[in-house]
Amino acid sequence: MTALLQGYIEKQETVERAAFEKFFVYSYAWAMGGLFETEDREKFQKFLENRQAPLPQGTTAGRPGVEKETVYDYYVDPETK
Repeated sequence: MTALLQGYIEKQETVERAAFEKFFVYSYAWAMGGLFETEDREKFQKFLENRQAPLPQGTTAGRPGVEKETVYDYYVDPETK
């Protein structure tokens, strides 16, 4: 989380709530489940979905040709959030 917010801290900028929530979910997912195996990552994805976490579009609906995409297949782009 510190690394994601470092640019904002250095520039003394505030982070919008929606962006902060995305940063938090991304950090939380990797902190809690970074060592999970694929099956457990899918379970953790369901856990986040059930709590209506701000997940990337595509993780819930899936993209054509991609099965069981999770939050671990994405990152938060600091430019577009």
